[in-house]
Amino acid sequence: MRKSLILLVFLALVACGSVEDEYYGCEKIDNDYPELFTYYCEGDEMAVRFMAPNLIDDVDNAEFSGSSEADGFPFENVKDARLTRRWRNTGVTLLDDCDAIDGWVGQAPSISFSINTTTKQEGDASINILKSSFSVQSVNWAKTLGVQFDGTGKILKLWIYIDDITDFDNSNSFSIIIGNNTTDRFQKTFNATTDFSNGWNAISEDIAGMSSFGSPDITTLDFIKMQVLLVGGGTTFVAGDFMMDFWRLTPVTENIDIDLGSAQAVNTAIIDGHDLESVDTDIKVFWSDDESAYTEAAEFTHDSGTMVEFFAASLTHRYWRFSYTVADADEVRNIGRLFLGVYTQPTRAMDLNRTIEYFDPSRMRRSRSQTVYGDVKNIWQRIKFKLKMEPTAGVDTLQALLKDLGNHTAMWINLNSGSPNGDNTVYGRLKKGFKRVDPLPTHGSMDFELEEDV
Repeated sequence: MRKSLILLVFLALVACGSVEDEYYGCEKIDNDYPELFTYYCEGDEMAVRFMAPNLIDDVDNAEFSGSSEADGFPFENVKDARLTRRWRNTGVTLLDDCDAIDGWVGQAPSISFSINTTTKQEGDASINILKSSFSVQSVNWAKTLGVQFDGTGKILKLWIYIDDITDFDNSNSFSIIIGNNTTDRFQKTFNATTDFSNGWNAISEDIAGMSSFGSPDITTLDFIKMQVLLVGGGTTFVAGDFMMDFWRLTPVTENIDIDLGSAQAVNTAIIDGHDLESVDTDIKVFWSDDESAYTEAAEFTHDSGTMVEFFAASLTHRYWRFSYTVADADEVRNIGRLFLGVYTQPTRAMDLNRTIEYFDPSRMRRSRSQTVYGDVKNIWQRIKFKLKMEPTAGVDTLQALLKDLGNHTAMWINLNSGSPNGDNTVYGRLKKGFKRVDPLPTHGSMDFELEEDV
């Protein structure tokens, strides 16, 4: 087999050290210039694959709000999806969305409630916890749900907002409770001043690991409560000082279900912008024809960056599921982007002259005292490569794809199918229009210049 070599040169100062990682199929070589990292790469190992976002679109980092398309629930661990398809996070049991104060009873005469439609985590509003100036240091509020829920194997989750953490006593000052009544309950107590911080705090507790009092029945939960110890009885809360939002139960295994509307071919799944950890397990994608029984399509190999799985064969189904199990049930994971689709792979590998440049868009300035300062931004990649002597049919396919995307629509570009995770898969768009050359009637060549989008 023909072995060709690619020379890649990276500026260490621009790349902030990240280029010191070894590239698949590449050998690092020494040179006389310490600021340069030089690699020789086996060109025949560097197949390129293009994945246009045709099934599941881009997922941004804005918080997703519940809608009828999502069965009224936001995704537990997935951010806002501007999608035409139907998504939902399965297994979420809503206890209280905190869009209304109905049913909540505060300790009289200190505690009352109001709605906050500005500062919230989910839905239309959160609930302001209001405290008057009565000299009561320990206060509580509770709600009887009216419907019983089975908490077996479930995690209790909610959000709290604290404007000033010093309002709370420096001790076991904050408790969340779920159970059958005030006496028969599961309870978790925190030191608010060390366990929380100013702003929004996510609480996530495995019910089985919470302390139990009385004789609670985990299969018939219908009572929730919060109790706090303040730094002094004269501490008050006005609207915006202390809020709660989105009480719910979730399973230990998180499922994100996707309805493509009809059976469609898929041979690629991607997870990006996530904080899944290497100790988390069963990071998988499944398919189904009827939303009842799901069959595993692939299991992801964990990577702190982009995680990619190419299926052994294309699968055509309507319903899909991303799933993972968090190692610590008390922790919350976030995912920024998901992709399902089909890759397009040219017959030929990339030509010898593939280059990857690291681009820093930070704007640096110098003050009057000659101190350099700047607005630090993320480091981006620019990728340039050629496909030479590709059969005309392949060139036509790529041309149609790229003409449709132009430089306005981002796509996934995998630079090495043998090692797809991490920096080898980039989400970007054409920086310039592509160039096509047809040296032979049966073959053509194309030049690409792409810029990383996220």
